[in-house]
Amino acid sequence: MKKTKQILKTTALLLAGTFMFFSCKEKKQVASEQKRYTITAGVYSQGGVANPLYALSKHDGYFDKEGIDIKLFQSDRNSFVEALSVGKFDITFSSFIGQVASAAQGADLVLFGGTQSGGEAYYANKKVAEKYKNPDNWGDIKLGLLLNSTSELHLRTVFQRDKGIDIKSNIKYMDGEEAKLQATLKGTVDATHVSRLYFDTAENMGLVKLFYLNDLQPDYVCCRLTANGKIFREEREKFVRYLKAEIKAYKVYKEDPETTIAALQKEKIEESFSRRYIFDPETNGGISFNPDPNFNGVSDIYDTMKRINFVENGRNIEEFYDISVYADALRAVISENPNDKFFADMWTYFVEHNNHYPDFEKDYVLNKA
Repeated sequence: MKKTKQILKTTALLLAGTFMFFSCKEKKQVASEQKRYTITAGVYSQGGVANPLYALSKHDGYFDKEGIDIKLFQSDRNSFVEALSVGKFDITFSSFIGQVASAAQGADLVLFGGTQSGGEAYYANKKVAEKYKNPDNWGDIKLGLLLNSTSELHLRTVFQRDKGIDIKSNIKYMDGEEAKLQATLKGTVDATHVSRLYFDTAENMGLVKLFYLNDLQPDYVCCRLTANGKIFREEREKFVRYLKAEIKAYKVYKEDPETTIAALQKEKIEESFSRRYIFDPETNGGISFNPDPNFNGVSDIYDTMKRINFVENGRNIEEFYDISVYADALRAVISENPNDKFFADMWTYFVEHNNHYPDFEKDYVLNKA
């Protein structure tokens, strides 16, 4: 009897082991059979991509877990928007002004997520710096800016909206970064816009920092994720998965600088650069890398582009701006992490920064995450 019981017990264990073996094998097979998606990202700079979300997603496995294979496509800066329009690559994460202008006039492009904001400041000639540290004193300021740059459009948007002033008459257009800095040093202009990579140069020249652009407009928009429209519509799921990866990476970037710096090093971004220009609040210009589309911010800039005739007879912005893909991606991440307050807070941010989108209340507030 005892022998029979032992045989039955052994048989049961063997069957359980066999079941577990095939169950694990089945799960591995399902994972290995996960559909893969290839996304080609257009860049016009040599070297690595100095974007923490991209670096973390690529090197710490977030893209891979979502079935995304990422490739880079080198494109000439002068033909960048055209190359995206004809589908030479799927997406770009560069400055959004050219993409918005082209899409407004009919180019088949879709803006759908965020890349970067902040990282910029105004610097002044030391003789007038104290006066112009307060933007309320800017009525007579002379500014050196690049024509139709993000900084010009941002400044004209804020002053028109908040102060009822068109500040164009205060602007002198310059040809490049060096020209802006030299004009400010000589006193030809009082102040200029400076990106974080030129902060040290400006200060070594004796110019004085007035404030970050974020002080005028928190979370002002800069670089946006933009896709080829045809590819975006036909392969929507891969863009949802791309953003799922970057949403998860965003949490790591915000909570774990050391892991983020290590990922950036794999993109050949030096540790000293990451610490100084991405994480140090004294020298990073208030930079932020947030995947949220921030429709409200782009819509404000677009209104300015139309008001100053940079864009004439442009399409309605919602025709080439999509927030649904990001919303679907964030909902999916929240569903996978129901007790994680960080992702719940991202939904709150999404509501606050995209609620000017048509039918937002119906689609994203009444129908919450």
